[in-house]
Amino acid sequence: MEFEIPASIEAIIAGNDGCSGVVEELTLQGLLAKARSELKDPTKKEDLGAWVEIMSFSLVAARYAKSPWGTYFAPLSSGVRGDGAPFHSPDIADAPASVVEHWIERAKSCKHPVLRARYSDLAWDLSPVIAKAKRDPEQARVAIDSYLVSADEMHRPEIYERLSAVLRALDIAVQLRDVIRATKAKKALLQLHQNIMTTGHGQWAAAFDRLMTESNAGVTDAERSSW
Repeated sequence: MEFEIPASIEAIIAGNDGCSGVVEELTLQGLLAKARSELKDPTKKEDLGAWVEIMSFSLVAARYAKSPWGTYFAPLSSGVRGDGAPFHSPDIADAPASVVEHWIERAKSCKHPVLRARYSDLAWDLSPVIAKAKRDPEQARVAIDSYLVSADEMHRPEIYERLSAVLRALDIAVQLRDVIRATKAKKALLQLHQNIMTTGHGQWAAAFDRLMTESNAGVTDAERSSW
C-alpha cells in the first residue's frame, strides 16, 4: 500500500529542516509520534505515512548488538513474544518498498545536514532489505558529505554525536572505496580526537581505536606518532 504524509507530520519535518542549529533524531521521533497520536480519523495511507516518518528516526545504529537484518540501522528495541516469536520496534518488515524512494526524495529536498545524512543513509543501508533493490552509490556519497557537514557543535552539540557521525562517514567511505571521502573523514576524526585530548571531554578511545584498526583509512605513520 502506498502512503501519504499527513500535513502535521510534514510540518514537523519542514520545521526541523528550516532550523539552522541542532536537530536530534530521537527528539524528532518523539515529536512525530506525538503528532501521529493526535491525528483525527487518519486514513490508512495517512497512518502509514506518519509511521514511516517515525520509523525513519526510531532506528538506531547497531553498535552493541548485531542488527536482526544484517544492516547498520537496527530497531530501537527487540524482544520475544509470549509465543516465542521475536519482535522488533520498529520493524522494517512493515515498511512498504516505496519508502526507499521516499528517503531518496527527502535527501534531495532537505537542506539540514542531519536530515540529509539520515535519509540518504537509510536509503543506502536498507534498500536491499526493504525494496530488494541494488544500493545507489550516490546515496552513500550524500550520506558521507552530510555526516561530515553535520559534525560540528552547531548541529550536534554532544561530542559523542559528532564522533558517531564522523565514524559512520568513514565506514561508508571505506565501504564505497572512496579514497577522497575516506581521507576527509579521517581528518575530521583526527581533529575530533585532538579536541577530546585537549579538553578532556569525550571518548578519546573511540576515534583512536577506529583509526588504528582501519587499514583503509589512510592513516600515516606521522599521524600515528602524533598520538
